[in-house]
Amino acid sequence: TIEIPKTVETIGFGAFSGCSSYTNLILNENVLSIGDYAFYGNTALNSIAIRCFTPPTLTSTQTFANTNNCPIYIPLGSLETYRSHPYWGMYGSRYVEYMVFEDKMVEEKALEVYDINRDDMLFNNEISGVTSIGTNFNMPGMTSFDEFQYFTGVTELSTSAFDGNLTLTSVKLPSTITYIGFRAFENCVSLLN
Repeated sequence: TIEIPKTVETIGFGAFSGCSSYTNLILNENVLSIGDYAFYGNTALNSIAIRCFTPPTLTSTQTFANTNNCPIYIPLGSLETYRSHPYWGMYGSRYVEYMVFEDKMVEEKALEVYDINRDDMLFNNEISGVTSIGTNFNMPGMTSFDEFQYFTGVTELSTSAFDGNLTLTSVKLPSTITYIGFRAFENCVSLLN
């Protein structure tokens, strides 16, 4: 696996061209542009996971050419943005949406509890079956859980779901919520959204 670190914003022309041994590529959310032929001929790839909600700038159709037609995993909710992009659009049949979490603590807990097939990725079919989060995300140090909006099988927020989380600043509730339990957000003193 090659994981492009969060510090990288640009991947240059032919940067990994012809690298034919690694099987997984992860592009972190700060990648803004990818040069021509950057991953051309990476024939052993089984998956490309992109954590960017906004597609990085591409300047040609050759960036991911000859990459084994492997799936390209993109953040849940970004499919139309990728499909309508001039160069990213050509990979449309390869896209699979998965959950990308802003808060790593939330991501680790969600994978631990809900990753049915243990592939270290959460897909819509895994989260849509969740009917309750209980107090799984009542974790000191957690800062945001905006991805909760995609847990559309949840209709009730449990008692003390986020109670006492002093660092929680943002939670987006699913539109399916009809009941918020006793002390669900009590003492969430940093909550803004």
